[in-house]
Amino acid sequence: MGHSAVRTRAVRVVAAVLAATLLTGCAAAAPGTATGTPATSAGASGRGPSPAEEAAFNARARQVVAQWGRSPLRAAWQHGLVLTDPTELITIPANDGFTTEQQKDALYSGHFVLAGTLPSMPLTGRVTWPGGGAMVPLLTAREAFRQLATNKPCANGPCGHFTVTGARPGTMALVTNRGSVTVPAWIFAVHGPPSMVTEAALAPGSYASLPGPGPQGGFDGAALNAVSPDGRVLTITYITGSCISGSGGLVYASTTAVVIGSWAHASDVTACPADALARHATIRLAAPLGTRAVLDAGTGDPLAPSGPRAL
Repeated sequence: MGHSAVRTRAVRVVAAVLAATLLTGCAAAAPGTATGTPATSAGASGRGPSPAEEAAFNARARQVVAQWGRSPLRAAWQHGLVLTDPTELITIPANDGFTTEQQKDALYSGHFVLAGTLPSMPLTGRVTWPGGGAMVPLLTAREAFRQLATNKPCANGPCGHFTVTGARPGTMALVTNRGSVTVPAWIFAVHGPPSMVTEAALAPGSYASLPGPGPQGGFDGAALNAVSPDGRVLTITYITGSCISGSGGLVYASTTAVVIGSWAHASDVTACPADALARHATIRLAAPLGTRAVLDAGTGDPLAPSGPRAL
């Protein structure tokens, strides 16, 4: 399972301590407007989107930009630390060794008991990302254990528990708005399988999380794979099927955000397999992306390069 998720956490609000650490010298941008550059298609095959389809996408993009301007996550996305997958705060080894579904259920439900001594010293360290980092408040081993041992009801009746025998400091990688970051963590020794469980040591309030995927809003979104060094070119991925005669990416740019999506036209084939094919497109912006967020036209959520949520 590697870095697979085993527990969903509630959305957290960035506290003043993170703001003081990460927002120093950063002024928030003005609220976004509902005006922007009309949709353009990129990496298109076939005859392209119709004027009506582009108009509908523009209308949806303006709505997404307006929603983002009111979002409490906007400031955190620009200046703080936001987990793109809020379930990744705990990981287990890839060779977890599970032999029953009850073992998985116990892990997912946080059924842990302590039968050893945990380190009492405070954890030191910092969150680091390419080109930067910040000091944030961290959990002690006992506090991290309490985050781990949620003891929620098991999905399929009694499921037993895991015994934690100790802990040691470590690190783990998380996917965030700043790309892949390295954070301090506690590695708990478990009378397994698995033999260990790693819990991020980030204190509540030191980060924010995107909520679970919301409704698609009637439009197909896209994933953001990469942003060019000069900020002018976006590489995106979107999903089509083998019976699609034409498809491509769509983009709408405002002063505070860039909205990406996709279009697709079905072929005249009457019988089509229920498959999904990943297509790629390159989008060139009229101005560098800068501090503008890239938003999914479907969910309205912000996207980090290579973020997992859009697909």
